[in-house]
Amino acid sequence: MASDTVNDHADLVENTTSEDANAQGEACGKNGGELTDVEREIIRQVEYYFSDENLPNDAHMLALTNGPENWPVNLGRITGFGRMRGYKPKSIVAEALKKSTFLEFTDKKHIRRRVPLAIKPNVEQDIVPGKNAPALAKARKVKQPQIAPDGSTLSNTGPGVLDPDQPWLTKGMLKETGFEEYYADPPVTPAQYEENQMLYSQDNVFTARIETAIQRYSSRRKFHQDTRYIFDAWMSYGGIESKPRQFTGRISQDELQTMDAGEIAAALATHHVSSQVEHTNKWKVDFPGVAKGFLSSETILLRTGGSADNVANFTNVMSNFYRWLLQHDVCPEYTDQIKEALQVCKIANYELTSTVRLSSWLPGAYNRSCSAVSGGSHATLLQSEDDGENKWWAGTESTGIKKSDAEMLIVSAIILLGSDEHRNIIAKDRPKEVVKTGERDLRLQVMAIELPDDALRTRFEEEKKLNKTLQPMGKMHCRQLNKNMTGFREGDETVYTFWIEEAILEYCFLGMKMQATVCENNIGCMWLDRIQSVNPSYFEIVANGYYEKSQDAVLPHEWYRRQRKIKEQGYTKMSDMQAGSEEGEAVQLGAEEEAVPIDDSEIPSCTFVDHRDTGGEDQVLDVADAVDKVKLDG
Repeated sequence: MASDTVNDHADLVENTTSEDANAQGEACGKNGGELTDVEREIIRQVEYYFSDENLPNDAHMLALTNGPENWPVNLGRITGFGRMRGYKPKSIVAEALKKSTFLEFTDKKHIRRRVPLAIKPNVEQDIVPGKNAPALAKARKVKQPQIAPDGSTLSNTGPGVLDPDQPWLTKGMLKETGFEEYYADPPVTPAQYEENQMLYSQDNVFTARIETAIQRYSSRRKFHQDTRYIFDAWMSYGGIESKPRQFTGRISQDELQTMDAGEIAAALATHHVSSQVEHTNKWKVDFPGVAKGFLSSETILLRTGGSADNVANFTNVMSNFYRWLLQHDVCPEYTDQIKEALQVCKIANYELTSTVRLSSWLPGAYNRSCSAVSGGSHATLLQSEDDGENKWWAGTESTGIKKSDAEMLIVSAIILLGSDEHRNIIAKDRPKEVVKTGERDLRLQVMAIELPDDALRTRFEEEKKLNKTLQPMGKMHCRQLNKNMTGFREGDETVYTFWIEEAILEYCFLGMKMQATVCENNIGCMWLDRIQSVNPSYFEIVANGYYEKSQDAVLPHEWYRRQRKIKEQGYTKMSDMQAGSEEGEAVQLGAEEEAVPIDDSEIPSCTFVDHRDTGGEDQVLDVADAVDKVKLDG
């Protein structure tokens, strides 16, 4: 069923009798004084959108209001409808609707019915054979090989191309997708420019513009399974759901012919701003912020199995969309943000690839040995001395470690890299038992890297004759970051130095950020005991990950309490209570309402979009408070 809202309502509205129109005008006049002709037209049109006559049959308005749930609708969406675009500026629409007795404002930008819809919606999704009906199973066609004049076998995927070693590839899979490395969109024609000016006018709320842009972009790209997965995961991380709205159905060809480009885009869109995001004021537009949080080692490890080769796929999809937004001038007010996000993708191509590899390589053999000997997290690696000679060593991977071998590795490292004071502890004041004396969870950033020089590397090779597990090592110097990992911790200039194998250290870089457990023992060794995450220099902790884990938990306390009140008392009584509260009457919460289980740590604090377009300063919670209470994946 097509959206009646985005179609031309002129005929339907004009069927309203003059008596009804006069009655509405008189009612509105009583509420807000005498109405002008323009105000009467605006109220009449918008009330029709929400009316019992239209709403049960209007797929688009049902999707916006969620039917009986009576969700508030952004006024910017209403003014973007074809019949409403002529009323400029938008402020006259808001002033007129304040005089309506049928509609009410929930805040400065959102309206809804005063009484929720009580009629069951009539819009149902049709099942049409050949369209969305289940397809009948068909026998797979087997293509016969083509023989060239010279006797060679030609490929079925293209003329004159030898058959590849990938028989599963089809002609469709080999077609141009728009994600090729050197792909460029064709120039915008004058007609397309005029169309873009209408679709992406800044008079339209950002929500509508970004949803339209995503739909039109998707229609101009050929998504395969991997690119679709990346794009949808990225959208979800940024607060945009990739699924059809409720109450939407198939659109007929006749209905399409009555729509303009903007109306078609809205009707066909499958990506929409999540209701949890749109109906709160805790989200803001932050293109680089989303890129910094999404392009992390955790994303690659959890979504792709940890292959560093997949990083380029992620950055390619994101950069492709960013460039499309710039070319079509979708949101010129965020041009600088989009360019910054493109720069993040460029940096990720080499930094994120390294951090994904380091996530499995760190902390390295020396740090694991310190942990095993001192009773750290790797203590379970210790093996009995009777398990066989060097059974624990397996090329470059350790499957276990003898205590004597671990102690020899530590002593050798101290002799080659330690200070005189550190060597004296081993030579003169060495305790009978090595124990862990301190442990801290730190957020660190690499400040300097010291690779071994030729002389030190030669000494390591000589020492390796006695301990074949010993590898040349260098030093990594770090400083502590603040809770959000956006800068150094204020007033703390402590430098933490860690000894890392050269083969691993070569992949480390200045600015690299880590979340790690750092330990010390009674012989002066400091080591990386556990690595929670390793990330690029641009990485920052954002709350979008928590939103994905539990979307319901991101709703504020007031939402849960209000939903319970609605169920117990109904909308009408709730409206009266809110009016009394505005006059200064305090509304006390009952004990049962206070018992609603809500975890403060699950309320998000940032980034993708505050699509409510409030016009004021963004209200953003402190990510640090959430980070302290929510255990990070790692």
